[in-house]
Formats: sequence, structure tokens, C-alpha cells
Amino acid sequence: MLVLGIIFLFICTGITPSVAVDTVKKPSMPISNGKTLYVGGTGEGNYTKIQDAINDASDGDTIYVFSGIYNEWIRLHKQLFIKGIKKQGEDYPIINGGDDHDTVIIYADGCSFEDFKVRNGEGGFLETGITLHSNNNVINNCESYHTGTGLYLVSSCNNTISNNHCHGGHRGFQIRASNNNTFFNNRINDHNNHEVEFDEGSENNLFINNTVLNCGSEEGIELVNSDNNIFLGNNISYNCRGLVIGSSENISVRDNVFWRDGIILSGTIEEQTSHTIENNLVNGKPLYYYGSKTGISVPEDAGQIILINCSYFTIKNCKLISVDYGIRLTYSSNNTIIDNSIISTGPAGIKLSSSHNNLISRNYIRGCSYGIYLTGSNNNVISYNDVERHSSHVGIYIKSSSDNKICNNNINHSKTGVFIWMSDDNEISKNNVIHSTYGISLLGSSYSSVVNNIVIDSVGIGIDAEYAKFTNIKKNHVTDSKIGIRLDHANFIFVSRNYVSENEQGIKVSGTMSVIHRNHIKNNLGSGISLDSPLFIVITKNNFIGNNPNAIFSNYVPFIRNRWFGNYWDDNFILPGYRIKGEIVILIISVDPFEPSKTITYSWFNFDWRPALLPNLI
Repeated sequence: MLVLGIIFLFICTGITPSVAVDTVKKPSMPISNGKTLYVGGTGEGNYTKIQDAINDASDGDTIYVFSGIYNEWIRLHKQLFIKGIKKQGEDYPIINGGDDHDTVIIYADGCSFEDFKVRNGEGGFLETGITLHSNNNVINNCESYHTGTGLYLVSSCNNTISNNHCHGGHRGFQIRASNNNTFFNNRINDHNNHEVEFDEGSENNLFINNTVLNCGSEEGIELVNSDNNIFLGNNISYNCRGLVIGSSENISVRDNVFWRDGIILSGTIEEQTSHTIENNLVNGKPLYYYGSKTGISVPEDAGQIILINCSYFTIKNCKLISVDYGIRLTYSSNNTIIDNSIISTGPAGIKLSSSHNNLISRNYIRGCSYGIYLTGSNNNVISYNDVERHSSHVGIYIKSSSDNKICNNNINHSKTGVFIWMSDDNEISKNNVIHSTYGISLLGSSYSSVVNNIVIDSVGIGIDAEYAKFTNIKKNHVTDSKIGIRLDHANFIFVSRNYVSENEQGIKVSGTMSVIHRNHIKNNLGSGISLDSPLFIVITKNNFIGNNPNAIFSNYVPFIRNRWFGNYWDDNFILPGYRIKGEIVILIISVDPFEPSKTITYSWFNFDWRPALLPNLI
């Protein structure tokens, strides 16, 4: 009887049900206890559309979908278990949602959706591949591509997202106001916005063993206002920016690998020091993160260095290549950064935010988006650094920062060598700025000094003071620039003892109450000095030699005169005075609101009544 019973069981297990839909076997462990429906097979009772099967199904049913292309968009309002099945020699089923619909939306809790390819049409880059508006779902082994967003979670919790591949669209995963989800062993790559984005309070999520690659213009992973998330064992590489954590608390980042990107933090001091960041590698070297520490020498084998609320650190002899911010200091003061080599990092080689009294010296910084970047940081010294090859950005950038000294640096091939923006009381001295579009630029800054710098071969402007005031530009050598020195809507600027030579134009001035005193202005291809609608400019004891012409002006108000005296003019052959040719522009305002105002231009002259007979001592 025992032998007959065993034989009977073997015979029964070999029988295929009469409603089997194709030669593919039904999975041995079904994921539900409901009825089973089939789509795309050849047997009796098969559906041709997935949504038709969904409409006929009940909670707890299973739907098997065979290989093929299904041009439809599906909506799940029931608890269903939907699984793609490969036919022999074919791929998983493809659901094509078209150009104007999200392809798959799951509204019901407790669904399973696995083994599919999901895409939108050629014009579907605003649509989503898979959207979850529900909880406790499983999304497994799906490929999402050519979508606006590959996987979109909205107020969706306790889901398991595993073994999926999302690529080739606008955004990979977007997790919005969604908590307690597990993302495991997914691959997200080659999107043009974000690969992965957590926002709007997405908390307590696990992001484990995923691969996030090749977001060329944005973040690989970004968290905004999302606390208590864990990132463990992921590969986050070759993104414009790697892992960006902003305005979030208690983020755990452990055992991750970064290649050619890294970690960027922002937020309050409490937020940035609340994270656990341990055992991560950047380009095969350790990522060192310190929060609220003091008196540490950072190991020289660093791949990236992040200091939050730290003081009296020494960062020395590190070589940092192709990472998001080589060295990043926030709320950190009295630190020393010397003798490091930082190459091809972005957004900056060294960035200081709200960090004061630091020394940045003798570093070699090359090919970064910004070489050295200070924001909200005061009383720092930036000296003896070699900063080069920042052709699209800035060598040294000072923003909303005061009382800093930028001295004795060599800055080559930058869009702007030194850029001081909305920052006061800074000293820029003894720097060499070569081959830049703008050499030294002050925008909206006051009470600064630009002294003893050498600026050579600026495609645009050598020294530029735009909307600046109370600034001293003194003893600089400016050569081979389009404009040597420009004062643009600048007030109370003192320009003295500069050597401005062999530029397309020497000095150009607009603004009020500035003094141009004892400058040597020689052999400029255009005018030595040009005044463009200035008021109360004093031009005194300068040398004008070999310019073409030496001086010109244009004024809107003829009776507010600029003052010229004691200048040496190499083309002055008529004594006792020297005549400066220019023009007066009269503005005629139309009484008809539909008629534009007009201008009338007259030739005019200014005079230097006491020109120097010999060149002035500079």
C-alpha cells in the first residue's frame, strides 16, 4: 500500500492542469490563496489585456502575465498579486503606458507586482512608470525605463522595493512623504534629473545594497526634510553630486562606496552633527566625517574630508581627486588646511561655510568648479595657493564674507580669478592672476582693498569694481586685458599708483565721487581713460602715454564737471591747458506716453588746466 501510494503521488504531480496557458510551468509556490487568472497565453480563458484581468479579479487573486508588449496603463484598486512570466526564448512582459499616462498605479494595500518591464512612450517623460499610493506592497524584479519618474511613492509606507532596474528617464526613484520602506538591491542609473530623491518628510527608510550611477547633471541621491533614514552598502558613483543630505536629522551612512562623487551636507548645525557617517570609501580611500570634534589631524589617506562644528584641526598632505568638495568646513573655526592637492572636484575644491579664523595655505587646486569658496566666513587667510584650470568658474570666490585676506596666490586659467560678492573689508593683495576672463572682480562689495596684484591676459576685465563703494585699488599691474580697470556704477573708489598698459582700453569709469590718482596709463590700444556718465570724478597726476586717444568722456549733465588737473599728457603741445574731447548727451523726455524719449548729442570739452610738463612720479 505504501509503494502504491508513492507511485500515485508521482503520477499526480506530473499532470499539468487543463487550463494551463502555455508551456511555461506555474510557479511552485503561489503567493496567494485566491483564484488565478492568465494574460497573454494561448490556452482557454486567457485575457489579452492586463486591465481586463484586473477588473475581473477579486482581492487575493493572482494574475500571471506572459511575454509580450501590452500597450495599456493599469490601475490596481484591489489587493492583487501580479507576476510576469517569460515564455521560452522571450523576455519579461512589457507594459507601455504611452505618452500621456502613468503606466502602473497601485492604490490598494498589500499588492505584489514583479517581473515586468515598464515604460512610457516617446513623449512620456512627464509620466511615471510605477506609482504607489498605498502600503505594504512588494515591487520586485521590474525594469522601468524611458519614464518621467521610474518609481514614485506618495504617502506610501512599509513597502519592499527590491531587485529592480530603473534607467534612462528623467528621475529614477522619488519617495515623497513615505516611511518605513525597504529599498534593496536595486539599480538606478542614467537619469537626467535625480537618480533617487527623498523629500516631504520621508522617514525611517532603509536603502541597502543599491547601485546609483551616472546622473550627469544632478544628485545621485538627495534627502530633503527627511529624518532617520539608513544608507548601507550602496554603490553611489559617477553622479554630478553623490549623496546630498539637506535639512534632515539622524541619517546613517555606512559602508557605502563612492566613485567620482561623494557626500554633501547642508542644514543647521544640529542637523549636520546628528548624522552617523562611517566606513565609507571615496575613490577607494576613506571618507572622513567629523562632527563637534577638536584638535585632530586628519589622516593623509583621505578621499573626502567633512568637518561640522570642529576646531583646531590640521588637514595636511592629502590628495583628493574627483569628489564632491574635496574639503568641506561648516561652522568650523581655527583650523589649518595646508599642503594638500585637490584635483577635479566639484562643486569646489575647498569650501568654507560659516567658518572663521581658518588658514588655507600652500594648496594645489586644479580643475575644480570653484577652487576655494567662502560663504558667510570671516577673518580667514587664503595665501600661497596655486589655483588653476577653472575655466568655467572661479578660482577664489568670496561670498557674504568679511575681513578675509587673499594674498600671494597664483591663479591661472579661471573664468574669474578672484570674485568678491557682497562682501566687505576684504584684502586682495600680491596675487598673480593670469589668463582669466575677469581677473579680480568686486560686485556689490565695500571697504575692500585690491593692492599689489598682477593681472595679465584677461579676455574681459582685469580689475572690475561693479556696484562697489569705498574701495582702494592700488599698485596693481594690469596688462593684456580688454579693459584694464573698470568702475561700473561704483562710488567712492580710489584708484592710485596702478600700471595699466597694453590693454584694449585702459580705465573705464561710471559712478560718482571717485578719484583716479597717479596711475601710469600707457600704450593701450583704445582710450587711456574713458568716463561714461560719471559725476564728480577727480583725475589727477596720472601719466597718459601712447593711448588712442589718451582720454574721452560722455556726460548727460554738462554743468556737473569732472575735475582734471596735474596729469601728464604725451600729446600735449599747447600750453597752458590740455583739452579732452568728449560729448554731452541731452535727454528729451516725450510728453506723449506712447513716444519713447530721445537724446541729442553735442561735442564737448573738458580741460586739464595744469598739465604736468614731465611724467609724474608713480
